[in-house]
Amino acid sequence: MIHFLIVHVTLLLILAFFILFAASRANGLVKLLGNVLGVWVVIVAILHIVAFCMPGMMGMKGIHEGMMHGNWMRHWGSDAAANPAPAATPPAPKKP
Repeated sequence: MIHFLIVHVTLLLILAFFILFAASRANGLVKLLGNVLGVWVVIVAILHIVAFCMPGMMGMKGIHEGMMHGNWMRHWGSDAAANPAPAATPPAPKKP
């Protein structure tokens, strides 16, 4: 899952670079809006990293962890499938 984080953050930072580069060439209000938008994209990239690390720090599962494991195909109300009955113990052998 970390490869998705790397791709997203890389693309956001490249986008922020080009926005800030274009803002440096502009004048007036366009320069101000470009700077604000560029800084905002950098902040969003940082928040992506924080949001990725937060479930691990809090002791929770990530968004995609455990989705395809266990009883993911079972119906919500099916308690019999989720909690199977304990196996019966074999009868004790008779003494001669």
